[in-house]
Amino acid sequence: MVTIRSLANCVAATLNRTPLHTFCFTAKRLTKHMRRRWAVTPTQPKQEGQRRNMRYFTKDELVCSCCGQHGMDEDFMAIIDGMRAAAGFSFPVNSAYRCENHPIESAKAKPGAHSTGLAIDIGVSRGQAFKVIELALSAGIKRIGVNQKGEGRFIHLDICDSKLSPTIWSY
Repeated sequence: MVTIRSLANCVAATLNRTPLHTFCFTAKRLTKHMRRRWAVTPTQPKQEGQRRNMRYFTKDELVCSCCGQHGMDEDFMAIIDGMRAAAGFSFPVNSAYRCENHPIESAKAKPGAHSTGLAIDIGVSRGQAFKVIELALSAGIKRIGVNQKGEGRFIHLDICDSKLSPTIWSY
């Protein structure tokens, strides 16, 4: 089991001997990196034609809220699942996959990162939000949105390569 202390020690040791730019991985390489460095593994290995099971998220909380379609990237979710294991607290999902017909996506000129299955909004605030951002940066997630005012606070994480990266923004 990964503890926050062991994760922090591993990241600190790695950063001391590795240039920061080497943490800019694709989702697949990052997942392999996480398994090797932090001993974060999916609950079951993925087999040909079989979907990977996640330890902390159900498929139902990741579907499009307007049509029920599944579309989350499995490698991205392995990263988020590993972050959840390291955090030690729940990651309530405010929004995950959105189809192009979802009201939020259809209102945009061009569909956003959620429509690619490479983005998630995690409903956390204050100290937990800080920890999610810290873990995301350690995991190489290069696009982070922060909404920490009023009701409905969340942290947006995505690894969509077609968007400006690295970047951080507030809502």
